[in-house]
Amino acid sequence: MNFLTKKISTCLRGKYYSYEGRNIQNYPIIEISEEEQEPFIELAKYMLDLNEKLTISNNASEKQLIEQEILTTDKKIDQLVYDLYNISNDEIKDIEKYLELFKK
Repeated sequence: MNFLTKKISTCLRGKYYSYEGRNIQNYPIIEISEEEQEPFIELAKYMLDLNEKLTISNNASEKQLIEQEILTTDKKIDQLVYDLYNISNDEIKDIEKYLELFKK
């Protein structure tokens, strides 16, 4: 959300951005059919299941496998969104580079 807000909104004093309705209404939200939503829904349910398994697991190697599967599932969700919005490989690189800033 920050990435998009910085692209379409004006920076306020102190380098802040506003999340008011007048800014959010400019977000390019694509409406898709229930059938087209299904892959998103299935991956979201799977992600919730994985996170639940992660919280109850007491086995370190099992937790590591679950964490890897969470990362893989997250990348699949990202790719679905990129495809939905017809985002180019160069744009994906820019987005992922920007998101890396928040992982540090």
